[in-house]
Amino acid sequence: MATLGHGVDILRNARIRRILASKYCDRFVKRILHPQHELPQFQQMAMQTSKIPSFSEVCNSIDQSSSTVSLLDRKCRLLSSTFAAKEALFKSLDAEDQQTFTFKDWYRVSNSGVAASRVLLNPKYSKINGERFIWSISHDGEYTIGSVIRTELFSQ
Repeated sequence: MATLGHGVDILRNARIRRILASKYCDRFVKRILHPQHELPQFQQMAMQTSKIPSFSEVCNSIDQSSSTVSLLDRKCRLLSSTFAAKEALFKSLDAEDQQTFTFKDWYRVSNSGVAASRVLLNPKYSKINGERFIWSISHDGEYTIGSVIRTELFSQ
């Protein structure tokens, strides 16, 4: 299995929180999340609350003394993880494939936490049968980092 590319993205989570509190939230979410595999999960989270947080609530949403994670934090984590993974995927592609890249066409799949089974898929991608995109995400405080290794499935 040959490595064809590697992409890395680091994201400050406050950037996503600001978008979640803005009038552009729906547009951003629909641009990033796959309509069948990711968007329903986010929409289900969104239905758990009817209150729209104010900008100050968004900025102060993390309570360091609490072990519970707020709905806003979970939504932010989902979007941050997805965005970082897909941005890293974009960086792993060659220039030609970057021209046709669309965030919402790709989705993350993870089976049993095994690294080799955490892949990004897009059935429309012309090389999907010959390549695999293995992803990893890490969170550290206010940052999310995504890494994607693009490999050839069958070396010749």
